[in-house]
Amino acid sequence: MLDRMILDNLQIQRANRMGIRLSDQELHDALANIARNNSISLSALRDSVESEGTSFRHFREQLRKEIAIKQLQRRSVIRNIVVTDKEVDNFLRSKKGQQMLTPELFVEHLLLPVSSKADGNAQQQAEAKITSLRQSAGRGKSFSQLAQENTASEVVTNDFGWRRTSDMPGIFVEVAASLNKGDISEPIRSDSGFHLIRVKDTRGGVQQSIVETKARHILIKPNAIRSAADSKALIDDIGRQLANGADFAALAKQHSDDPGSALLGGNLDWTKPGQLVPEFQAMMEKTDIQAISPSFETEYGWHILQVLDKRTVDASNDIAKGRARIAIGESKYDDELNRWLQKLRDDAFVEIK
Repeated sequence: MLDRMILDNLQIQRANRMGIRLSDQELHDALANIARNNSISLSALRDSVESEGTSFRHFREQLRKEIAIKQLQRRSVIRNIVVTDKEVDNFLRSKKGQQMLTPELFVEHLLLPVSSKADGNAQQQAEAKITSLRQSAGRGKSFSQLAQENTASEVVTNDFGWRRTSDMPGIFVEVAASLNKGDISEPIRSDSGFHLIRVKDTRGGVQQSIVETKARHILIKPNAIRSAADSKALIDDIGRQLANGADFAALAKQHSDDPGSALLGGNLDWTKPGQLVPEFQAMMEKTDIQAISPSFETEYGWHILQVLDKRTVDASNDIAKGRARIAIGESKYDDELNRWLQKLRDDAFVEIK
């Protein structure tokens, strides 16, 4: 207990020296989050704390310290964690890595019972019935509605919950793997009857495409001799010149305050979503290819951009490696945290009276 108190005090001292302290608003948000996670109001949380003999003021300050300590730990420990490319590759080849990269499906199931020993006429009737049920489902009816409407046929439904395809009953594995969200399978025959499955939702996995954008821009920044108003007036004048057919590259070389792109006629490399500031990204997304945007402002100043091209690329590999790097880093965190805490204590002069 004493060691824990000493260690907490050392961490609070370090956090204070590093300027880590929660504002009252951040603390209020944390309390509101605790209340929300427990499905109670903030006032009910206060009552619950005080009913256990603890003042709410003390609870608040203790929470403030705990969050500050957590922030200190993450800031201090994460920078010491190194994840190599080889570790990422090994993780992606491991069973755990493969599981992480495999999407989960929420699958609904419908069964039309029919014995495998039924005569030919009964088989044909069942095939016609399951085809009709599939068509009704395709028009928007839920499996549960179909079961309610077809009690005479003893149609039953259930769902498999969230599962990877490898964890599903064997007859559904290949079929489920071929379906996208919202898809309904063709009828599947088994000894118990005819089945339909529908993928209601998906989560996880890394199969993802992104749209990259090739653009050029002109940046006008306020400075010591050009006010914000003058900067806005200049970018608007450039916009008028472009509308009248002026050469974008020439105007970028003449006026742009972005040293990295001005000499290139304003040209930027292909960019992925999230690479640029939100205002710039949003303007690129809503500007058509070869179109010139209106002037807009970011933290860097005033811009005009032209979208030169867009392309869809498979980002699955980058996403997989990113997730693997995070997973490996998290697995190393506890060991690194223990080393950091031990060093913090060893480096401190603790006098116990």
